[in-house]
Amino acid sequence: MLLTDRDSEILAALCTQIRMITPRQTAHGWWPRREKDAVNAQARLRVLHSAQYLVKATVLARPLPILRGPVVRWSPGEFLPDFGAVAWKLQERWRVAARQTTVYLAAPRSRRLFGGNQRGVIRRQFQAGHDLGVTQMYVCIRRYNPQLLPCWIGEDRLAPARRQQKLPDAVLSASPDTLPYLVLEFGGAYDKARVQDFHTDCEARGLSYEIW
Repeated sequence: MLLTDRDSEILAALCTQIRMITPRQTAHGWWPRREKDAVNAQARLRVLHSAQYLVKATVLARPLPILRGPVVRWSPGEFLPDFGAVAWKLQERWRVAARQTTVYLAAPRSRRLFGGNQRGVIRRQFQAGHDLGVTQMYVCIRRYNPQLLPCWIGEDRLAPARRQQKLPDAVLSASPDTLPYLVLEFGGAYDKARVQDFHTDCEARGLSYEIW
C-alpha cells in the first residue's frame, strides 16, 4: 500500500518517540476537528494494521482527558511550585475506573522503514496507562506546538545515556547525550513527595521542566 504523509508521521512517532496510541489520540493529533474524526482515524489504523505496519492490542487503562498544557511549569530561578496542589491535581484525574482500551503499536515492518527500538510488544502491561499518558502529552504538543517535536526524545532513547540519574518520560533536546532544555514528565497518581523529588532532581541539574 502507498503510505500517506500522515501515515508516515504516525508510524515514525510510534517507532521512535512514543510506545502506543489509541484511535482517539490519533484523531486528536492528526485529523482536523470534525465529528467523524474518531471514525476516520479508527478506519485508517485498521488499514495500517491489516497491512502489517501496526500491531493491535488491548490494555487495561484509565481514560484520560484531552490535555491542553502542563499541570505545572518550572525553570531555575523561579519560585517553588506548590507540590501539594500539583499532586492533588494529578491524583484527581486518576479517580476513574480502568477499562479495556484498544491501542496500536509499531510493527516490525514499520521499524524497518523508520528505525527505532520498538518491537511491537507491550513490555509492561501495568505501565500501559502511563504510556498512553505520555502519548497524550505528545499529541498535545503536536497539535499546539508541532515545531517542538523534532527535539522530542523519549524514555527509550534516553535510557542508554542516563547513568545514576532519574529517567524522565521525555526531554526536548538536540540529542540523547546532551543537556536537555526542557524535561517532560507525565504525572501519574503522584503524591507530594514524588512531585517534590522530581523537582529536586531537575533543580539540582539546573533543568526546566513540565509535569503534565
